[in-house]
Amino acid sequence: MSLCFDQAYTALRNGRISYEQYLHEVLANFADTRHASHALLKRSWEFSINDPVGNSIREAVLSTPTVSHQDLQTHLLPLYLSVLHSSLPSLRHHLSHPMAQHKPILRSLLTLAASVSSAQILHYLLSAHPTLSLQETNTSLALSYTRRTAPMLDVLYNH
Repeated sequence: MSLCFDQAYTALRNGRISYEQYLHEVLANFADTRHASHALLKRSWEFSINDPVGNSIREAVLSTPTVSHQDLQTHLLPLYLSVLHSSLPSLRHHLSHPMAQHKPILRSLLTLAASVSSAQILHYLLSAHPTLSLQETNTSLALSYTRRTAPMLDVLYNH
C-alpha cells in the first residue's frame, strides 16, 4: 500500500523522500483500491495550498478507472517522470498511449511541469493540447511557487 497524498507530501518536504519517490507514492493511487468515501473527502487547506501537484494527481486518480500495476509502471509513471526530468522526447513517446490523453492526467502533467519550472514541457503541453490552461487552479498555484526564468516568462506571456 502506498503513502497517502498528505503523508507523501510531508515526507517530501521533510527530505525523507525525493521528488521521484514522491511521484511513485502518489501515482500508486491509480492502481490501488479506492473507497467511495475517499472521493468525498477533501484535503486540508494546508495541503491543498502547498501541494498543487498532489492535488492535481488526486483529481486525476479520482476521475480515472483503476489501472493495473503493469500499466502504472509501463505508461503512467514514465509519463510523469518524463515531465519531472524535462525530457520532451520521452514525454512525446509516452503521450501516445490512450490513457495519457485523459484530460485530468494532462492537467496534472501541466501542473507538474509548472511546479518544476519546465518551460519547454509547459509550452509543448499547451501547444499540443489547446484546451489546457495555465488558469486551472492547481497549475496556477504551482506557477505562483515556481522560478521565473526567462523561458518561463516567455511561456507565461505567450499562453
